[in-house]
Amino acid sequence: MIARILRRLRLTMISFYDRWFVPFWLRQLGVKVGPNCRFVGMPVVYSGPKGEVKLGRNVRVYSRIDSNPRGVMHPTYLATLDPGARINIGDNTALTAVSFSVRSSVTIGQHVQIGPGACLWDNDGHAIDPATRKAGGGRETIKRAPIVVEDEAFIGARAIILKGVTIGKGAIVGAGALVTKDVAPGDIVGGNPARVIGSVHNNA
Repeated sequence: MIARILRRLRLTMISFYDRWFVPFWLRQLGVKVGPNCRFVGMPVVYSGPKGEVKLGRNVRVYSRIDSNPRGVMHPTYLATLDPGARINIGDNTALTAVSFSVRSSVTIGQHVQIGPGACLWDNDGHAIDPATRKAGGGRETIKRAPIVVEDEAFIGARAIILKGVTIGKGAIVGAGALVTKDVAPGDIVGGNPARVIGSVHNNA
C-alpha cells in the first residue's frame, strides 16, 4: 500500500515538473515555447547575446534517460553561441536528446523526427589552424553556415549533420550517418560520409 502511494506521488510530481515547471523555466530563459509543447525532462539551454530559440506548436522534446527505449544519454541541448544565432523548430516535431550547437542558424521544419543523440552543428567548433587553437583564440575564424531540415524528414539516432547542409523534405538520415552534403527530398542516406542508399519513394 505504501509503495503504491509513493509511486503515485512520484508520478504526480514528475507530471507536474514536465507539464508545468519545464515550460515555465524555459520561458524564463528566453525560449519561445509554442502552444501544446510537451517536455519529458529539462533541456539544457544556452543562449548567447540576442540568440533565439523558438519552438512551434505541439513540439515534443525528450531529455530524461527513461524517455526513449533506444536510450537517452543526455538531455536535449539548445545552444546559440554567437550574437543573433537562431534555432527554429517547426510544428509537430519531435526531438530526443538532440544536440544543437549553433553560431548561425538551424531551422527544422514541421513533422520532423530526430532520434536519440543526433547532433546538428552549424559550425566547426574550433579554429582550423593548430597554432591558433593552441593559443586559445580564433573564434572569429570558425567557419559556420546554416542548417535546414525540411518538413517530414527523419534523422536517425547518433547521426551528425554538419554546417551548410539541407536535408530535403521527407528524406531519411540513417543512424550514425555523418552528413556533410545536401540530401535531396525523399532520399535515404547512411554511412560515413553519408551517401544515398535508397529512396522513400521506392519503399512506398
